[in-house]
Amino acid sequence: MAAQVLVVASNLTEDFYKKLFRQQAPQKELLWVSRTSVLLVAIISYIIAFFKPTTIYQLVLYSWSGLGASFGPLILLSLYSKNINRQGAFAGILVGGITAALWPCLGDPWGISSVLAGFIFSVIAIETTSYFTRNTTTSLMEP
Repeated sequence: MAAQVLVVASNLTEDFYKKLFRQQAPQKELLWVSRTSVLLVAIISYIIAFFKPTTIYQLVLYSWSGLGASFGPLILLSLYSKNINRQGAFAGILVGGITAALWPCLGDPWGISSVLAGFIFSVIAIETTSYFTRNTTTSLMEP
């Protein structure tokens, strides 16, 4: 979280303050703007977290579900299978991410979480796409 706050402060300082207000600002001034940005971002974040803790939890869960469903199956299959290829990898990332993103909109059918549904569909997409494109491309294991 600290890294994210520093990135936001850096973006506010370099991209907004320096480019929009003072293009020739000295380093000392930019340092103070950056410190003030860190403080403001921390205060705003605290206020949001204090009044809406479940919203933050849901957003974090939603984003990690997308990452897990997109890249988890690909990483596991690339470690334990030699039959997957580049097209299968792309299909798995796409299907897993889209499934994890849209699954909560469906109301979690059958009581299955979005990360599990995305993981399953991603594995199926990787395996089937790799099977049907096996002769046309090289494996992920080959350079």
